[in-house]
Amino acid sequence: MEGMRAAEYCHVTNIAYEIDADQTGRTNVVVTLCIADHASPLQGKPFTVQWPHPAHHHTEFLIEAGSYTAAWDKAWDVGQRCQVRDSISVRVSAFQV
Repeated sequence: MEGMRAAEYCHVTNIAYEIDADQTGRTNVVVTLCIADHASPLQGKPFTVQWPHPAHHHTEFLIEAGSYTAAWDKAWDVGQRCQVRDSISVRVSAFQV
């Protein structure tokens, strides 16, 4: 969405499930979000995110606000590792900062 900042606080307004059109039978989740931050130029604007993304090589990220704030406030050291949990497929990946 044009004008969206790198991080936006949002409210979930709808969750829907649909069968993937590629005939695999995989279920996708479609989440409708509304930007909730009054400081955002897009406050009140809805948008949708689909998992897995239709272009399967493209990743969308949604991070719970408490986790985002805790990570932002942490005093990270160069080379320190963190774990990211993909809640859709329940994979855990290690990344280095």
